[in-house]
Amino acid sequence: MPRFRKAFVYISLWSVLVQGVQMLAAVSILHALGVENSGSYDDYLFLFFLSAIMASVPVTLGGIGAREFTFLMGAEYLNLQQDLAVALSLLFFSVSAVSALPGLWYTIKPRKILA
Repeated sequence: MPRFRKAFVYISLWSVLVQGVQMLAAVSILHALGVENSGSYDDYLFLFFLSAIMASVPVTLGGIGAREFTFLMGAEYLNLQQDLAVALSLLFFSVSAVSALPGLWYTIKPRKILA
């Protein structure tokens, strides 16, 4: 697919940027939840990215419950606070959903894209 070779680097950089911003959002949520030990941030972030992978596996409808289950089981395995782990999952989902709501307007009333 030589047509896509030029776009690959550009798209990959955008992907890394988006993942980085999501990680910063997760760290901010953990800080707001009062997770004091910044060393445990690594474990929570590991579960955060693992849950994103698990949500993409077509076991549930749209990944509903897969993220939370990953956090619940992973927190038990890593000796983390399960309530904080699941709260991170739910709060991140809530923030994502609320920030995506303005896009609903453009889905209902799309504008012409100026080229």
